[in-house]
Amino acid sequence: MARRHRLAQRRKTVGLSQEGLAETVGVDRTTVVRWERSDNAPQPWHRPRLAHALKISVEELAELLAHPTDPRSQPIEQPYSADERPRARSDAASVPPSPIADEREDARQLLAHAAQIAVGAAVLDPEAWLRPLGDELAPAPERVGHADVSRLESITRGLKTLDSEHGGGSCRDAVVAQARWGRQLLRASCSDTVGRRLHIALADLHSLAGWTSFDVGLYDSAKLHFARSLEQARFADEPSLVAKVLYCIGRLYLHRGWATESVRVFQLGQLAAQESGCELADAMLCANQAWAYAILGEAAQLARLLGRAEDEFAGAHRAEAPPWIRFFGEADLRAMTAMAYAHLPEPTSAQRAVAIRGFEGCLAARQDSEARSRAFELSALATVHLADGDLDYATTIGHQAIDLAERVRSIRIVDRLAPLAAHADKHRNHADVRELAHRIRSISMT
Repeated sequence: MARRHRLAQRRKTVGLSQEGLAETVGVDRTTVVRWERSDNAPQPWHRPRLAHALKISVEELAELLAHPTDPRSQPIEQPYSADERPRARSDAASVPPSPIADEREDARQLLAHAAQIAVGAAVLDPEAWLRPLGDELAPAPERVGHADVSRLESITRGLKTLDSEHGGGSCRDAVVAQARWGRQLLRASCSDTVGRRLHIALADLHSLAGWTSFDVGLYDSAKLHFARSLEQARFADEPSLVAKVLYCIGRLYLHRGWATESVRVFQLGQLAAQESGCELADAMLCANQAWAYAILGEAAQLARLLGRAEDEFAGAHRAEAPPWIRFFGEADLRAMTAMAYAHLPEPTSAQRAVAIRGFEGCLAARQDSEARSRAFELSALATVHLADGDLDYATTIGHQAIDLAERVRSIRIVDRLAPLAAHADKHRNHADVRELAHRIRSISMT
């Protein structure tokens, strides 16, 4: 069995017996035995005193605790000191404590720690608060019903709201943790109907985990979650969700500058959208594909796809669309139209005018809670106005975009400010534009 031989050896190096260490730290000898046997780990409130007793840092202690070793790979230890010699089997201390005894002892230790804190006598180590307390998961039910899936769906909706308003950085770790816990539900028994619904709920949750990871720049993690989401959505035979995940992947590729690859992903998404019969999903994929074609300089494809997106959107019944597609509304269609025309390599004055009208329209339709989308669109609108030579108005809008960027935890917003900064650098002689560029550089650094 793996033991913490390095921890025991360190104790002997500083000349402490198990009883001596226990007395110094304020625990029973059996607790030290369990630590060295790797049965459990010291509680966070014990670690500063334990590290001090062993004459090492808390970080070095964490390293000793993290890697139990197999005794067969270890050199023969030094002989026991007199007070550590094995005792007779009749000695109660040599009998491994029961789990109930362990729990009771932990309860006593917590009580003692609480008493020290209550009277202001505890030695507190703020650095210890940075370390995780443990990775235990709450127990999952043995059988899953519709109520369990409803709770999972409700949690996902709440996390989506946080993501939209405050950025992926505000909730990404919570989303990933929820997805990790939700995977346990796959081991539970359930009816076929509940099982399909569970796979869809988990696919939607993994899609959100991928999206929030993308939003904070964790691209490898995003791709892993998107892949899992695709698999579960297809397993549950839900093509509209497959289309949504492919949209997310396409947006990641577009953000990374891989326009050709994003076109292909959006085309796959279109196929899934058509299979689902969801006009809103088809409109979403067409509009985003138009944006990718704009970056590639293919204005004819842009116009064709935007026309189709408008037709599909006009025929869609948004209220009847699946919840993972329903987010795509009038403001989003206008935003995609504006983005497409704004991202043509050399837009004409007329095309820039279309982009400006589109951005103004979508911003007027946005809710205040859609802070990240507003930041994207304000930044792009400011960039178009700078290109048009309207420096004063561009500066005003640009500062609004930066105000939102400072409020929302999203690496994507910072990245999307880069074109605005590049245009601002062309007008260094204008004091207000120069200040705008300075703010962008500052937020990029932080």
